[in-house]
Amino acid sequence: MSAQMTKLDCVNSLLSIIGELPVTTLEDTLNADAVLAIRVIDDTVRDTLSEGWCFNLEYDVTLQPDINGEITLTDNVIACDIDPLKARGKDVVLRGRRLYDRKNHTYIFDAPLQGVILQYHFEYEDLPLPQKQYVLAVAKARFHSMIIGDATLASALLQDVQRARVIAVADDLRQSDRNFLDRRPNSLFGFSSFHNALRR
Repeated sequence: MSAQMTKLDCVNSLLSIIGELPVTTLEDTLNADAVLAIRVIDDTVRDTLSEGWCFNLEYDVTLQPDINGEITLTDNVIACDIDPLKARGKDVVLRGRRLYDRKNHTYIFDAPLQGVILQYHFEYEDLPLPQKQYVLAVAKARFHSMIIGDATLASALLQDVQRARVIAVADDLRQSDRNFLDRRPNSLFGFSSFHNALRR
């Protein structure tokens, strides 16, 4: 496996669990097991990123309405939140790709929206290494349960998941520079509704 841990490496790691030969590319026509492995990895990346980690959260964003007064987010945005200290009285949610003002019951904004927190989706290759390893561990456990389901191996894979998560969470805490005295949005006591640092 390469030092960069590509998606191809991840797929082949899953295939090795069931004794399948590695594939050399993800572009050509693949066998059913390789296609399933790709789907499991993609699903695991999505589920992992939906938790909210420091590397896929961007704070204090200002969004500009378009000529129709609407704010449409890009496809790689999973969720958004508003800093209540910078956007007092705002109650905004993401519906589809557009932001909706729940207080005024409208998709129309007459001014730039400040203090937005955006949560992004990334491809496997763009994840930090500890999160790549965590996704790989979870994907291996899921793939194994779908194909084989051996109890002994399943237990070992779950232990790998637990170890990988500890490392990923530790890296996330270190990268985010959170502390108990800081009241900023990305601090441990931050306001973001989808940041799960305390639950981890």
